[in-house]
Amino acid sequence: RPDSVFRRAFSMFSLADYATANAELRAYLEAYSGDRYNDEARLLLGDGLFALGELDAGIASYRSIRPVSTRFFEDGWFKVGKAIKLQRQFGEMREHFADFVETYPASNRMAEAVYWIGWAHKAEGDEAAAQEIYWATIGAHGRRPELFGIADLFDGLRKLYPGDKRAGYRARLAALATEALAAEEATLELHAQWAAAQSWAPESVDHRVCFIRAAELCDPETHNPRIIADCADYLFGAGDHDGADSLYAGLRKWNPRAVERDRSLLGRARIAKLAGRSDVALDLLAQFENEVPYSPRLADAQLLRAELLAASGQRDEALAVLTSLLEDKVLSSATKAQALFRSAEILAAGGEGMKATAYFERVYVAYGKYRDLVARSYLRRGELLAGMGRREQAVEVYRELAERDDLAAFPEPGEARRRLLEMGEGDDA
Repeated sequence: RPDSVFRRAFSMFSLADYATANAELRAYLEAYSGDRYNDEARLLLGDGLFALGELDAGIASYRSIRPVSTRFFEDGWFKVGKAIKLQRQFGEMREHFADFVETYPASNRMAEAVYWIGWAHKAEGDEAAAQEIYWATIGAHGRRPELFGIADLFDGLRKLYPGDKRAGYRARLAALATEALAAEEATLELHAQWAAAQSWAPESVDHRVCFIRAAELCDPETHNPRIIADCADYLFGAGDHDGADSLYAGLRKWNPRAVERDRSLLGRARIAKLAGRSDVALDLLAQFENEVPYSPRLADAQLLRAELLAASGQRDEALAVLTSLLEDKVLSSATKAQALFRSAEILAAGGEGMKATAYFERVYVAYGKYRDLVARSYLRRGELLAGMGRREQAVEVYRELAERDDLAAFPEPGEARRRLLEMGEGDDA
């Protein structure tokens, strides 16, 4: 009976019927005091009250959660803190999170609370105090692998060292990594190397050196899945697919519910594709869509799925995936440009040249800021028109591409000029 009452209220909340959900949650708490779902109900009631703008009542509900229900209790505490943040009461916000750190120093969310203390200091204009508490916490607790919030502290610190100050931040990280190595503190060194890698431009030698060392220190069983995913992504980009796959697989095994599992599934699918294992890649992408359908990387997964389907001869299925991306009103223009270009290539490969030329034209007319795709689309459209015997149209496309100064850094304009010469149109180009 209590279970069914709670579940009904939960369902109302899931349907965004907050007024009904709140009423039913209150009735449940009054009728079934001491039930196992009480603290979850208090958290849910706080969320429902916040959704209706009843902040004081929501805060009271969060604060009634018992500490014995650790996850719900901590969620409530942090939601109260963020409510205070929204009210711009930064002093009260600092005290709220400082109370958490003092009372629950062993909590896995302790470092996260410190992050918000530093954030409040910065909001008040006291960046030195923010730096001090971040560095002190890293020095005292940076060797604890279960404190995933340590990564947030480095994020906060990096923002406190902009411009010319960044060199001082890097020097301090290098010293921390050296000290950690000497003391054989692998987790602390990992944190320092990962943070240092984040502070350098991706094309720099220092970025590569720091990430390589960080990847060597990673232990997916114990370390922060965000750091594991970052190191795996780096190794993949650097061509170490075996190393990347090992980290992705470890992340998935030891952190099956982590937010970063989307990066694990997508990364392993990309590696499987490169290894020629399309069936494995498609299976991983199916898991992706089933498990993390709201991931911000879903479009990337669907683009890859379309590519795999097209390569295996499933042209209609691939086009259906790409069409769904083009029809999605919330996707980025970058994704739509990619979907349009790939649709054009599939149409061209399937013998629908004229339709493909229209798609390529849409890329450079509608998505001009993606200059690499624009240049490739011009050239491909010209090739198709020439191949179909439409010489005048092909010349027009090649000439337009050759004269685009904004595309001069790409090889396609030069190729267009060469083809114009071959067609006897060089003098006019």
